[in-house]
Amino acid sequence: PVGSTGVLVRILSTCTYSPSNNVTVNLNSNLAIISNGSISLSQQSTWTGVGTTRSVHFIVPWPQTCSGGIGNISVGNNTNFNALVSVGLYTPCTANMSNQNAFYGQVVGGSVVIGNNWSMNYRPIVIPGAHVSGFTEDIAYIREIA
Repeated sequence: PVGSTGVLVRILSTCTYSPSNNVTVNLNSNLAIISNGSISLSQQSTWTGVGTTRSVHFIVPWPQTCSGGIGNISVGNNTNFNALVSVGLYTPCTANMSNQNAFYGQVVGGSVVIGNNWSMNYRPIVIPGAHVSGFTEDIAYIREIA
């Protein structure tokens, strides 16, 4: 979104982004990971916002073929986001959420599969590059009756 700053990681190949087991990521700014492949948070990882609320986005852009598991986003096995992290997940394919995860944010997927012990608290988060606009209401006609 306009005025946002942070770090963008762009993965152009169809490989899978998967952090190693027991990794700790301290977010000192906003982070967006955009991949033409898949994103798999299948090992235990801890994502911590530092100082103030930070946004982390996991994005598989459109269009995708969604074949052979390419384009899926999976969050499982004790992936932890603290309360200072707003998480946005977007994929036109399948988003798999399971195994004792709780976070604040939004999940948008072609299909979303919810597994065991998973909960999410909604927090509004704007996908980077999205143009958010609104509208203004006003009175169009006033009829006065004497």
